[in-house]
Amino acid sequence: MTAARHWHGYLWTGSTESLKGRPSLLAEDRTHRPDRPPLQMGYYLNVRPEPDRTWTEVDDVIAWIIANHERHRPTAREDGRQAWPDLDQRTATTLDGLVNGADGWWQYNTSPGSEIVIAAICCPHSHLRTLTCPMPPRN
Repeated sequence: MTAARHWHGYLWTGSTESLKGRPSLLAEDRTHRPDRPPLQMGYYLNVRPEPDRTWTEVDDVIAWIIANHERHRPTAREDGRQAWPDLDQRTATTLDGLVNGADGWWQYNTSPGSEIVIAAICCPHSHLRTLTCPMPPRN
């Protein structure tokens, strides 16, 4: 029996420097290290999410992503131009992907040298079908 589609949320903040040195081949990065996000999004499913980060409703996923975006704003460009897509545009694109089985992944600089990854991973995963669910949703 296939589980109903749901999503798991993962949040990572750290230095841009810590993202260097990741393997260039996806086959070499099948695990998750807490000090940096996995190279292929779906491998987040190798880690149990925080208890409040499993959702069955896509609107709850979007609300979580936006709340984290508001808490961790993108850094402004020195020239004053927008450094990040319009929030409404980004939200609409992410929503469309999530309902169609794609992961939601927002990664950007929050200050010079600091980054954030806000990830909503579709489960069961569309491309990594052998990965098991780390935390089935509660009914």
